Amino acid sequence: MYLDVITGVNDILLRAVRTVGTKTALVDHSREVTYGGLYSEIGRVAGHLADHGVGPGDRVALLMANSVDWVVATLGTLRAGATSVPIPVTGTAEDVGFMLDDSGAATAIVDAEHAPLLHSLRESRPELGALRIVAGGSGELPSGVVSFDRWLAEDPAASPYDSLGVEEPAWILYTSGTTGKPKGVLLTQHSMMWVVGAGWMPFLEWNADDVMLNPLPLTHSYGLDVTLAALAVGGQMVTLPRFSPKQVLELLEEHPVTVLVGVPTTFAYLSRALRGKETEYRRRTLRVCVSGGAGLPAEIVEETEKALGAPLLDVYGATETSTAMTMNHWKASRVPGSCGVSLPGMAVRVVDPADDADRDPGSEGEVIVRGPGVMLGYHCRERETREALRNGWYRTGDLGSLDSTGHLRITGRLKDLIIRGGENISPVEIEHVAVQHAAVVDCAAVGQPHEALGEVPVLAIVCAEEGDARDRLIDEVAALCREMLPSFKQPETITAVDAIPRTGSGKVVRHRLKETVQGKFAGEHEKAT
Repeated sequence: MYLDVITGVNDILLRAVRTVGTKTALVDHSREVTYGGLYSEIGRVAGHLADHGVGPGDRVALLMANSVDWVVATLGTLRAGATSVPIPVTGTAEDVGFMLDDSGAATAIVDAEHAPLLHSLRESRPELGALRIVAGGSGELPSGVVSFDRWLAEDPAASPYDSLGVEEPAWILYTSGTTGKPKGVLLTQHSMMWVVGAGWMPFLEWNADDVMLNPLPLTHSYGLDVTLAALAVGGQMVTLPRFSPKQVLELLEEHPVTVLVGVPTTFAYLSRALRGKETEYRRRTLRVCVSGGAGLPAEIVEETEKALGAPLLDVYGATETSTAMTMNHWKASRVPGSCGVSLPGMAVRVVDPADDADRDPGSEGEVIVRGPGVMLGYHCRERETREALRNGWYRTGDLGSLDSTGHLRITGRLKDLIIRGGENISPVEIEHVAVQHAAVVDCAAVGQPHEALGEVPVLAIVCAEEGDARDRLIDEVAALCREMLPSFKQPETITAVDAIPRTGSGKVVRHRLKETVQGKFAGEHEKAT
């Protein structure tokens, strides 16, 4: 375990400046920056935030695609003593507005592409009227909007705060929940850097010679934490605005990538793109691939390792645990189907959900975890925090088993969340959209297995119409979902059913619904969205 990196991010960056200051730290689609340049830019952003009155206790929202600027903005916020609130760029206007309002952010840093959305939200939502917008891009900015590019280039009047405690809230990362509304997970520098020092560095033997290709959303704890790992070792990270198999393969050609991170979908698409071209990539520098965010099918592991000539390791974690709870070591023997062993300092148990009694080796139960990586709680959600954290243990809601050697296998979920290519989707979010159609009597969404994505959402609706009118209704509900939901949350199929199975108290019996919709996929009312 590497205890010396379990500290504040500013200390990590200062160390890197002294040792590898002229080395390239970050590369994106438009620019690259050295460690020395990165530290200077982060300091300027922190100072400019202070000039505008941002400091301890404040929240700064980020609505930016993956980029060097994104990293500068989030770490600059920490050096200003404030809490960074990354907002996924895949969210709808309603999602973004909710996260801004829920977090209480008074300042938002946005790139040129997403600036119009923030301007529109500020105009249409009175509660966001006082939101300060700092926008990137070289074009003319609207009145009252501050230039992020000028912040990067010009020295501020104030100095960085640089005193944010390692146990204070550093990030609020939003994750979907069973209530249908995203919950803000409060993470600290200590929790995130613990995963770096106890996990990424020793398990991957990550070092200054490594070049990581990171196509993950930096707004997720996984994408953010591996970014911190790359900086902690004095290595290099290459990122791109969004995942594209073509672009990833081009970057593997252009850069001496040694570490490739992703979710199962990442490697499913890459291995398919490389069919028949495997020998071309066996000569590359790639030494290890890492997958997290969802269960990793054995077929994807086999295809990826054949295509890329490097081991693909499964990691298990959650936003609430600062990403990883268990990992596989890149040189150790792997247990098929296992996502590794617990990180040092993280206790992982498999218990009976009814009484928390530990299950015997190989027996299924709920996975719970305790340790330094566990969140402080959910932002402004005391009840949900109490439910998730009991006696210091985080309840993952996942089902799994531990073998006699401590290797964890995930077998399912107690929760109803659908995980599509590493993205969490609450069925309630889809249902709330569908019931807005007047002709939808009842509805429910469930997950169905998918070869490449692991799982996709499907929607069952009870219709007021019959025959051709029912088919038109399915088309209209599909259009409503496309309008109101991000692409990854849209149901893969919509099918009509006679009734939604529910308990006496009105809760959906989702396992029964899954059986029903499975038999209807080939029916006349199935409609791909």
